[in-house]
This record gives sequence, structure tokens and C-alpha cells, in this order.
Amino acid sequence: MNQIKRVIIISLLIYSSNSFAFDQKEMMSELRNFVEKIVGSELATKIFGPTDDILLPIIPKVEKDAKKATVERKENQGKKLEPEKEKALNYSFVMELFDVTRKSKPSKDEVSNWMNVLGQGATREGVYRALVLDQTYYGLENFRKPVSDKLAEFAARYMPTYLGQGSEMAKLKEANFFTLKRILTERSLEIFDELMSKNVEDGYNWYAVFSADLANSIPKAWENEIRKSNNKKAHKQWAMKVPEQQVKSEIIIKLHKTFNYLQE
Repeated sequence: MNQIKRVIIISLLIYSSNSFAFDQKEMMSELRNFVEKIVGSELATKIFGPTDDILLPIIPKVEKDAKKATVERKENQGKKLEPEKEKALNYSFVMELFDVTRKSKPSKDEVSNWMNVLGQGATREGVYRALVLDQTYYGLENFRKPVSDKLAEFAARYMPTYLGQGSEMAKLKEANFFTLKRILTERSLEIFDELMSKNVEDGYNWYAVFSADLANSIPKAWENEIRKSNNKKAHKQWAMKVPEQQVKSEIIIKLHKTFNYLQE
């Protein structure tokens, strides 16, 4: 028991000095995960008590890229939507995707093109990747646009918490705004894919904690009632009911909107 006490004390010292967690609850969630890895879940429950809270899973090492993970794993397709309903949702996605990635409105031809692509079975993730890897976005990345202090601080917290990697504040401040938000979004999709490929529960938990934290951190950035919610369970229940591509599109939209809001 003395050894266990020492583990807890050391863990508390480590996490009390850790500025990466978004709030105290998140810090305790990570501390519980950390202790559980050392002493096991049964003993961790005795120490911390039972919980019905949704906890952030341990961030895995990405062993394969997101594209391969998607191909090798059959995604949750959710309930089959009526064609008109699906078309309306795809239209909203295309319009919002252009707005949050490029901060511009698509032309009628661009809308028609991407609606046709989605209608033929392309994924939302695929459309996003095509949009941020084209010549227009490449031009934005080559335009000098350093990140704001607020955005650099957010990235410094977000990366170790949700991506399992850190970065020096000075390097973040030197990064191009458009490049940084593309890279962190791509990395987030890879982490989500890796979690889903190993345990779908972990993937949905990651999304739930991620969504609730963004709602708490920057409440004024959200207009949609679901996105405004800081209820982890509500985010998880929503994610489990919709096609997985819709969850991924929310990860994309939320991160780009967060970057845009904090850059202003």
C-alpha cells in the first residue's frame, strides 16, 4: 500500500505541473488513466471510486496512415438516409467546408462538382483532403500568415492532450496558419481512425471529450446547438447514431472553426 501511495503522490506532482489539460476534470481524467496503466483498473477504481464519466482514452501511436486505416476497417455507416436528406446534408457540408478551410464561398461550379463527387460515393474526408491539397490551399500556405498568440496557446494544449505529441511555443508561433490547421486536423483524423480500428468505444470517447472541451473552451464560436453542448454523453450518443464520415466531418469543421476563431 505504501508503494501505491508513492505512485499516487508522484502522479499528482507530475499532473499538477502539467499545463496541457484543458481543465481540472480533464487533468483528473488523465491522472486516472495514468494510474490505471500502473496499478490496473480494479485498484484504480478503489483509489478514485467508480465513475460513469466519459474519459479520454490513452492516445495511441499511429501505426498506419488514416487512408489505409479507413480501407482496412469497415466504417459505421449509420442509418440509411433518404436521398433528398442526404443531398441536403452534403450541400451544407460543402458550403461549410469551403467557409472554414479557405474562409471563402464556393462558386456554383465548385458546389456542383463536389456534390456530384459525394453523390457518386466519395467520402467527406476524401473531399476535405482534396480541398486542402489543391493549388488554392497550397497558395494560402505559402502566404505569410503567422498564428496568433491565442491560437499558439491552444495548439500547445491540444497537441499533447489529443494527439499525444508536443511542440515548442516558439515553433508554433512561427508556423503558417493554414499549414498548422491542416496538419493538426489530418493528425486528429489519424488518431480517431487508430482508436476506432482498435476499440470503437475509445474512438467515440475521444470525440465526446474533444467536442465537450471545445464547447467549454470557446463557447462563442458555436452557433449549432449540438456543437454548443458541453455534455460528453450527448456528443457520444450523437456520434454513435450517425455515419462515421459525419463524425469525421465534425472533427474537421470544429478544428478549422476553432483555428479561425482564435486567429481573429
